[in-house]
Amino acid sequence: MEKTKEKVIDGITFTAAPFPAIEALRLKSYLMKTLGPALAEAVDVFKGAGNAEADISGESLSGVVEKLTASLDEENFVKLVQRMFRYVTAKGSENDGTPIVAMFGDNFEANFNKVFGGRLFSIYPVMLLVLEANYPDFFGKVAGNIGSLTQRINTFAQVNGEANPALKKSEA
Repeated sequence: MEKTKEKVIDGITFTAAPFPAIEALRLKSYLMKTLGPALAEAVDVFKGAGNAEADISGESLSGVVEKLTASLDEENFVKLVQRMFRYVTAKGSENDGTPIVAMFGDNFEANFNKVFGGRLFSIYPVMLLVLEANYPDFFGKVAGNIGSLTQRINTFAQVNGEANPALKKSEA
C-alpha cells in the first residue's frame, strides 16, 4: 500500500513517493547505525513535547541537531540528502513568478540549487516528509508529539527573533 505524501513547505509543493521496500530497509539500517544516538535523543524530545510541563528549549533542540550533524561529515550529509530526495518532486514558483518544477532523482545538484537556493532550512521538513512517506508505522506512534513539538519550536523561534519561514505551519 504505497502512498505518496504531499506538503507545501515555504511556498513549494513537495511530493514524496515511497522507496522500493529494499531501499527503505537499507536507508533505515543506515540511519539507525549513523544517527541512532541522536535519534534516541530526538525521540525523548518528541515524548517531552507531548507533555505540557516538559521543558522543550532551544538548548534541548540544539543538542539533538548537534548530535545529528556531528554524525555525518559534509560529503556524507549531501549524499544522505541526495539519497532521501531521490523520489521527491517539487512544484511551485519563485517570487518573480518563474515556475519551479524539479524531480530530484534527475540532475540532483541543479534541481537542489534551483529549489533550495535562499531557503536551505526548508530541507529539514522535506526530509521529515520523506521519512513519513517511507516509515508511516514509526511516525504513527509519534505523530501527536510532533505537532506539539513543532508548535513549541515556532514559539521559541518567535520569542528569540524572527521565525524561520521553513518552520511555519505549512499547508497539506
